[in-house]
Amino acid sequence: MLEMNETKQVTSCLNIMKSLKFTVFFTTLFLVAYVSITQISAHFPTVFLFFLLSQGLLLYMVYRILKDKYSTAKTFEDGYEDAPLKSKPF
Repeated sequence: MLEMNETKQVTSCLNIMKSLKFTVFFTTLFLVAYVSITQISAHFPTVFLFFLLSQGLLLYMVYRILKDKYSTAKTFEDGYEDAPLKSKPF
């Protein structure tokens, strides 16, 4: 049976894995590892396994991002954060 401290650690690990930042970071790290093993001429079944897993991770990451509860009060009339609004000519 898990002690109270161990239960908190397990819960903490699960919360980290549910984090959107963790999902994006892990998927990106996995894709970098996949690209790296293709360049070092790794064994084909390993490269193919990484390829299949990367497709699943990428789909999961996109799903998590699209289903995230993030909302903003900004609209398209507010413009983009990387470019100022252009003034309308008279």
